[in-house]
Amino acid sequence: MNNLYTCVSKFVIYLHKNKRDSLLAGLEHYYDPNDFNRTFYYSNSNETADRIKVILEDADKLLMSCGQEFDDVTKYQFLVRCLSEQTVAEDAIRRLKTKEDGGRDSSVLQNPSDPDATFRQKAGKQHRGYVANVDEAVGENGSVVLDYQFEQNNYSDSQFLKDSLERNGSPEEESVVVTDGAYFGEENSRLAQKQNINLVTTAITGIEVPEIYADFLLNEEGTCVLKCPAGHHIKPFKIFLLGGSP
Repeated sequence: MNNLYTCVSKFVIYLHKNKRDSLLAGLEHYYDPNDFNRTFYYSNSNETADRIKVILEDADKLLMSCGQEFDDVTKYQFLVRCLSEQTVAEDAIRRLKTKEDGGRDSSVLQNPSDPDATFRQKAGKQHRGYVANVDEAVGENGSVVLDYQFEQNNYSDSQFLKDSLERNGSPEEESVVVTDGAYFGEENSRLAQKQNINLVTTAITGIEVPEIYADFLLNEEGTCVLKCPAGHHIKPFKIFLLGGSP
């Protein structure tokens, strides 16, 4: 709802600054600097549905008043985009999209001030914005960053690796590249092999591990469980590294 309000408000402010107040009858409150706080923070949470209804109606008023006159104006384009991506009009009544309508994909407008930002849900958490990938070389004397890539945050780890392999080409000597499991893909594996690279992808994909696992007591090598979180000594058994050998 914040995005929708912001798109309406920014376009109203644009019209007001350009002396087009004749199009803003009943919408003047949007260019009041305190209007956002009154709308979202100084009103009862039980009124949320009514606020959404009003904002949607105001957005439609703007569209009807403006016609195609402002098609080339960025703030108008964001308003149209927001309504197109996040709402549905049924029998001349507009409402927010629901899961039954197919939901919203990750590329929907997240912030009119940063229209390229995207949405992603990973490991049970929501992320908005961008994601970066870093290539780091590690040796006996330390490590150094060789390359990086910055993309919208719905860019896959597998695609990051593919881009890196294609961009950096084949090393003179056989190299080993280690990534977590999310970077794996048959195409990446074939490409790495073709470029004299031994691609090692672990079974770890960034999923959070339950905190209780930290309470198990292991031997010094980390290969056997000696005591459970309840303090009971148990018969040692082997632990196998994810994606590796015992």
